[in-house]
Amino acid sequence: MPSTSQEVNGTNSLAERTAKCIGAIKKWFKWRTGEEEIVSGNPDDVHFYLYPNPLDHNFEQEIKFEDTVSLQRLTYRVGQPWKFIIHGFVTNYEYKSVQDIKNAYLTRMAHTDEAHGSVCNIVMVDWGALGNPRTGDDSNMVFYRFAVHNVPVVGKRVGEFILFLMKNGVIRSLDEVHIIGFSLGAHVAGDAGNTLRAMASQPPARITGLDPAGPAFYDKLRFQQRHLNITDGRFVDVIHTNMGAMGTLKKLGHADFYPNGGGPIQQRCEVEYEERKKKSKGQRGLPESKLATLNSCSHNKAPEFFTMSILNPNMIACKCETYKDFKSSGCPCRVLAIFGEYCDPRTEGSFYLDI
Repeated sequence: MPSTSQEVNGTNSLAERTAKCIGAIKKWFKWRTGEEEIVSGNPDDVHFYLYPNPLDHNFEQEIKFEDTVSLQRLTYRVGQPWKFIIHGFVTNYEYKSVQDIKNAYLTRMAHTDEAHGSVCNIVMVDWGALGNPRTGDDSNMVFYRFAVHNVPVVGKRVGEFILFLMKNGVIRSLDEVHIIGFSLGAHVAGDAGNTLRAMASQPPARITGLDPAGPAFYDKLRFQQRHLNITDGRFVDVIHTNMGAMGTLKKLGHADFYPNGGGPIQQRCEVEYEERKKKSKGQRGLPESKLATLNSCSHNKAPEFFTMSILNPNMIACKCETYKDFKSSGCPCRVLAIFGEYCDPRTEGSFYLDI
């Protein structure tokens, strides 16, 4: 799903909106006739970057699929967990929300040691060429389904890449593998897990879905195509922050977490919008649509909250039937769970917390 809201100078006129629509249609016809490539469909355009230095968040080593020479130059920690982080639609691996997750892991590693279980190997998956339409403007929303179509292509390559690392002794076991996907990236993670289950006869140890994308995955509350589910990992936990808008309405994991009720709009986003509006008073450059801005903000709270959990192991959620019960006396909170990174893989059910 889209991970950013588009900024415009003032309100778009009907003529501007029409021009963008016509431009998008022209690009679609060029794609159909082979004149122009809107998104790649080639799995070789998926790239993988390892971040081995806790003291340098920008130092990266590219690992090339099926290239054993690239493995010889790697600096990695044998026998330690592997974190694969996957971005969503209209972005790439440099997108702030997923970079923040990577940086939180590196920060944790810099301040702890191997004895405390905080050391890990971090790989950023870049599928921007297959998920970010080359339209040059906000008409890329027209081509969202192009990226959706590529989700299984990317997921299969991620699964194959993990098996490549296992085959060459870099990863010793799927017990070491934790795949973290945001938005469309959550379904990519699911397809990667499904690929591992098919090719290695077992799924990865854990998949974390951060507000898995909803549009194009279900219609009238029924799923229309393959999506992240509990068979994709031995433990699947899901964080919902923008349900029914950019994020799915459905419970997808063994454990589903609903910060601040799960949305669709996160209250903090309302506050941030109003603060921004006051600062921009009398200036051009306000968001095109308040609703679009609030949805984008709420969607991005999932990776933000997960990032917080990496550095805070004491974020506790309560097992309840509904958020209303959680906020009232209808839920006694007899069953608690740690939210985010440190969630126990035996956790099951629906959990609520306020952040």
